This record gives sequence, C-alpha cells and structure tokens, in this order.
Amino acid sequence: MTDLKIDIAIPVLNDINISHTLRSLANQFPTDGLTVLISDNSSDTDIGSIVSEFQNRLNIRYVRQRKRVSFEANLIAALKLGSGDVVTCCGAGDDLNLEHLVRASSLLEVDRSLDMVGGCLSISNSGTVYRNAFLEFQSSC
Repeated sequence: MTDLKIDIAIPVLNDINISHTLRSLANQFPTDGLTVLISDNSSDTDIGSIVSEFQNRLNIRYVRQRKRVSFEANLIAALKLGSGDVVTCCGAGDDLNLEHLVRASSLLEVDRSLDMVGGCLSISNSGTVYRNAFLEFQSSC
C-alpha cells in the first residue's frame, strides 16, 4: 500500500455481519495506515463486542450513539472519528476483495483529483465519474 492514511467509515445498525467486513479488512495486506471508523446507531445487538474481537488486528475507532439517529447522522459520526488523508465508506456487511485497499490507494496516489474510489467507479472532485480499469475482476460493472 502507499503512504496514504486511509480511513474506512462504517455506520452500523443491528448488523452482526459487520464481523465479515472487519475480517475482510483484517485480511488486507498491509493494514498499516488503515483506520476503521465505526459508528453504532444504538443497536439492539451487541455490536461493541463484535468490534472488540478485532481490536488487536485493526486500528478501530468506535462510538455508540446514545439514541438512534438518522443514517446520515450516523455516517457523519463515523466520519468525524477520522483523521486520515482519504476516507471511504462501506456497509456493515460488506466483504472487500483482498487487494481492494492496495488497488484503491494506488489509484488515489496516481490521480490526486479523485475524491473516492470504490466498486466500479472513481469520482473526481469536479464530479467526473470514471470506470475503474484496475478493477478487472469486477467485469459485471
């Protein structure tokens, strides 16, 4: 991975599948420079204990909302935990390809006009949308 410090924001509400997401992030190589930002929207399930299982494998910043808020407010709460050079978001049940962070950070290093890289698209800060050629394994995009 490059020298970019990457934050990944994950808003969550009652999704115990966050363990799949955290496992896929822990399997990225390397994970230095990666911070996982989790905002728990006052879940009824014990998301905190699931998150704590990964504290020794990932740099995680976790906050639990005192009361339930909108999805947008929960996402913003996760984003506020960050301090990286770039930030991306994913869902609480997402599994990321093993090379996702390496490929995404490489693309961001090459083209600093990009604000977001994810899935099949890159979006520049001018709003231009590009199809990611580096994601050849996702030919269905």
